[in-house]
Amino acid sequence: MESIAQNKRFGDDKENNLFMFSLPSPDRPGKDLVSKLILRDVRVMKLLIKSLVDAPYCENLYRLGESEWSDSLKSDVVYAPLDHYRTSLPPVLIEIQNGINESFLARLIKYAVNIYEIYGQFPVILIIGIGRPLPRSIAEDAKVDVDRPYLWPFKLGFWKTQCFIMTKESLSRHLNQTPLPPLAAVGHFLTSQKWCA
Repeated sequence: MESIAQNKRFGDDKENNLFMFSLPSPDRPGKDLVSKLILRDVRVMKLLIKSLVDAPYCENLYRLGESEWSDSLKSDVVYAPLDHYRTSLPPVLIEIQNGINESFLARLIKYAVNIYEIYGQFPVILIIGIGRPLPRSIAEDAKVDVDRPYLWPFKLGFWKTQCFIMTKESLSRHLNQTPLPPLAAVGHFLTSQKWCA
């Protein structure tokens, strides 16, 4: 009987020790690192390229591009066309943002200029809002994409560059679609993450 009690106590201590374990802050789920790793996966990259770039069979003509800039800014993920297709296919910039606001949009314009300086074209931009709802001033400028209603096209500055916003709100009415379009599925996964303190 004594050995059972001892084992129970040992088990309790073992369980309590598990609660003492914690991940370093940058590696916690819901942080940028996890989302960036997912977006850098080749399979995910191909799904997003196929959904965002208006060119047939282009998903195999891209690679991960540079996302750290000479002005010390860092964007989340850039998909760059292979050198041979640099003049015919646009780069793609994916940004995951907890709160989309005017300050973020100003930074996004800087990212687009940096991409233009390297690749000679402005990027197609996808902003994935994973946190707070869009401010009214930004939501009023967003429209609904006819072919992809879970995306909200957004005019960024004075450029003709394609910019799309995808949030929980833009996805919410389309989650019952079967099968879920690949871009919407990736967006739903990323916007459903829980943030850790």
